[in-house]
Amino acid sequence: SRLNETYATVITLLLFLGIMVEIVILAPKETGTRLRSGEAKLPSPKNEQWIQGAHLLGTREGRRDWELNADQAQSHKDKGTWDLKKVRAKFFGKDKDGIFFTVDGDEGRVTVATEDLFVSGNVVIKSSNGYQFKTNSVNYEAKTKSLKTKDPVDMSMASSEEAGEMKLKGVGLFAAIDDQYMDVLQNVTLTKSLEDGRVVNIGSESARFYGKSRSASFKGRVLVDVGQARISGPAAVFEYDTEKKALTSMLVSGGVNLSDTDKWATAEQVKMSFKKDEFILNGSPRMVQNSDELLGDRIIFSDNGRKVQVLKGRARFDSEGKELNE
Repeated sequence: SRLNETYATVITLLLFLGIMVEIVILAPKETGTRLRSGEAKLPSPKNEQWIQGAHLLGTREGRRDWELNADQAQSHKDKGTWDLKKVRAKFFGKDKDGIFFTVDGDEGRVTVATEDLFVSGNVVIKSSNGYQFKTNSVNYEAKTKSLKTKDPVDMSMASSEEAGEMKLKGVGLFAAIDDQYMDVLQNVTLTKSLEDGRVVNIGSESARFYGKSRSASFKGRVLVDVGQARISGPAAVFEYDTEKKALTSMLVSGGVNLSDTDKWATAEQVKMSFKKDEFILNGSPRMVQNSDELLGDRIIFSDNGRKVQVLKGRARFDSEGKELNE
């Protein structure tokens, strides 16, 4: 009888251990957890909870606003935040045209109450039309649907079918997700290689790039160097041909100065045609070469500045102020 009781006890213990082993081995791990937010509402964090493979989703007015993936997420209930490791976020514009921005970084933090996101460490921001910005950190502000940083930024084209490399350096970035533009806020320097081997160097106080096209605008003490020519003015615009997928020209306006090795000119605007290799001066253009002055309705420089054409020329003067025949 006692032997039977001992045998029953052993069997019971073995069954109990078997059940415990099964629980430990087969219990599901908290991986790939999907945390969904509703209308501007994120899941409330629990004290010091770690989640592997977190996914957060934000919606607004019945459509996707943003989504976020992270290798790890740690909740802080007292702070109302989620701390993230290896972050990739995607932000969608309001139009149904596929425009979006992605943000990758080493670390991040989501504030539950506001749905704001801070990402830092090797941050890469990409627009869906190919612009890529590298910086130290960036803030996403949910109320204004914008990405912001005051850090230095390096810009390039993440993918491009267009010939010629383009690189930019500046300080500060503001990206309006719904309005689909990106502003580099200060100290802009840009280098663009052309198909013919020439290089365009641009400096300005600020620059704007657009999410639907490759056009760009520059403002504040704009300096443009192309070959031996230098152009200066308050504003400039890159004109982009969407069919040819190439920058075709640049327009500098607002009172412009142009100079090269042997002449200088002024006009209300100067248009540079990259394909034709010509500079077109419009709006009271005036050119001085050596001691001669040329006036006309339009002045065109071509062949790297070696050819000059004056349309409706009105006067030409020598160094003594005497009018010469055209």
